[in-house]
Amino acid sequence: MRSLESLPVHWRDDEPWTQDAGIRWRTSGASLGLWVPSAVEPEESNLILNPDHAAFASIVVTIERNPFQFDARLFA
Repeated sequence: MRSLESLPVHWRDDEPWTQDAGIRWRTSGASLGLWVPSAVEPEESNLILNPDHAAFASIVVTIERNPFQFDARLFA
């Protein structure tokens, strides 16, 4: 997995730059995944998978669901 090393200051508003960076990464085949910062939530990140990468077909998706537990004090 890779991550974007340096981003322009206003990358969220620079759609052509982000599209170009994504296209260059995808076509390079350098990695199966790319960690990128979330454009919606600044403290989060997203993992983008490269469908053109040789290892893409071997990905196994596992979903684990953890039920949300409400704190009883909310209902006191």
